[in-house]
Amino acid sequence: MRRDTPAIWSIAILAMTLGWLNVPRSVRAEDEPSQVEWRSVIDVGGGFVDDDGMISLLLEQNLFIEGFDAAVSVPLRMRVFDRAPSDSGFIREQDWDDVSDFGRLLRRAAYLKLFADGALDFYLGELNGVGIGHGAVVDHYFNSTDVDHYHGGLLLKAESHGAGGELMLDDVLGPRILVGRAFAAPVSWFIDSPAGARFELGYTLGADMVAPRRVVAQTDHFLLVTGLDVSYALLVRSLATILMYSDLMFMDGDLGLHAGLAGTFVLSESSGLSLGARAEYRYCGPDYFPTLLNPFYERNRYHFRRDENGDILTFADEIGGLDSLPDGHGLMVDFLLEWDRGLRIGARYDRQGRGRPHWLMFRFDLFPWEGYTIGAFYASQDVKGGAEVFTLDSLIGLAMRSRIWGPFDAFAEFQRRYRRVGGEVRYSNETMLGVGLMLVY
Repeated sequence: MRRDTPAIWSIAILAMTLGWLNVPRSVRAEDEPSQVEWRSVIDVGGGFVDDDGMISLLLEQNLFIEGFDAAVSVPLRMRVFDRAPSDSGFIREQDWDDVSDFGRLLRRAAYLKLFADGALDFYLGELNGVGIGHGAVVDHYFNSTDVDHYHGGLLLKAESHGAGGELMLDDVLGPRILVGRAFAAPVSWFIDSPAGARFELGYTLGADMVAPRRVVAQTDHFLLVTGLDVSYALLVRSLATILMYSDLMFMDGDLGLHAGLAGTFVLSESSGLSLGARAEYRYCGPDYFPTLLNPFYERNRYHFRRDENGDILTFADEIGGLDSLPDGHGLMVDFLLEWDRGLRIGARYDRQGRGRPHWLMFRFDLFPWEGYTIGAFYASQDVKGGAEVFTLDSLIGLAMRSRIWGPFDAFAEFQRRYRRVGGEVRYSNETMLGVGLMLVY
């Protein structure tokens, strides 16, 4: 997490007028000044990746101008000492041994333009908690939860005259996952009033183009998800909006149904206090997994659960019919409390039914003054629907950054993420303490 941490994430609560999703990004383009602004950043720190001692160096150059935000960076981790299992190289080679790792050099490129009858939103970089549509396929998806495998993804949304589309690509340099959604408010084509935009139709098509297969065969498996959705804005007011929606999806021939309500409520205009909330029922066929691309998919696509012989399966194995789950009746609740004076609190609980996967996520961001941020993140799953959602085998993040003097600040970070070593997935701890310099001109 960096000095722009508070803007890194936002839960995909539906905006009711345009169906616009809050897109998580390091810096929202519309929050930046209209004039040209350059920022030069140098961070130096020391810490650990697993048991290896590291010195970290980050060099970054940012540009902000008229809704455009870009950052190029050179992040390096240099090994000071090495403990078993042994690694080689002074520069940590796992950070640069894949083509996708070089996506780190362009940390982000973002552009947002609002028009009278539509909008264009583009983001290139690490995906942190992104969603598509109502979240039936993609919601709170993170594409770089593996310590050794960075991915620079793409998120795009365009809308004009009541119709548009969304697109998500997990990795521009080595694409594996592609999800697209087309949507339209057909009534608005005939009725020139805000009421015409309340009814919306959508179609989603997504694929994991190289979903790993193990146990049965050492081949790639093409995993496809598709379906239709419909929504209607029950209430559109300045202080409250409520949306009713439903998604009918298909995965490997099995059906999934999502039906829910989403709302945003302004609790205090003067202090900028608002609440976004969603609640959803879902029916899951034997081989249907709702919100397949969630915080854990980068692990789940390789290792899902064990069968009766103790062999590790993947989602591709599951959906291939090797060991189909029973039908499920689940629920999802999701909320985000935001206070403009420097606080965000979010939570999500996602359940597919008895004996099926469920997961939860919490996020806390505190930024009461410029130059001071504290962030905490926790996400965990239990693929058998039990109580293992409270365990250290989870995605965990803690970060703090504090102004020291002028352009100088100090930071502390802890992350617990996945790491694939020798065909097995385990959890890896990363810690870092350091100081930074940021020049604005």
